[in-house]
Amino acid sequence: MLSSSCRTRAQRHASRCWAVAVDGRASSLSRELGCVARAGYLFSMGDGTMDHDTAIQALAGGDLVEAEIATAADANGWVLLFTTRSGDQVTYTDHTGTEKVYHDLDQVTEVAREIGFDSIRVHEDF
Repeated sequence: MLSSSCRTRAQRHASRCWAVAVDGRASSLSRELGCVARAGYLFSMGDGTMDHDTAIQALAGGDLVEAEIATAADANGWVLLFTTRSGDQVTYTDHTGTEKVYHDLDQVTEVAREIGFDSIRVHEDF
């Protein structure tokens, strides 16, 4: 059963449910909140974001197929993007759902490697 804090957080952020699914209630909660359920976790593609722990689980579960580092649109730096098995692209965020912007290419590359990606594509807009 989902803990009440996870359920509350998922309900509060219906488009960004980072609640951990630990039993069959995950499917009914995911339908209720419009999230994608996977064994052991929930994540939403409605807002196109994913935090560190969820990214690790999604990669291990085969839901992520590629990591890309791209120039940040609203800031001077780099963002980490993931491509899902279905071809959707999601942005790496911190635990509050805020897009992480890195000012060092080596640092964002290390984060992608920590998550478990062996190869990371770098996309620069010049």
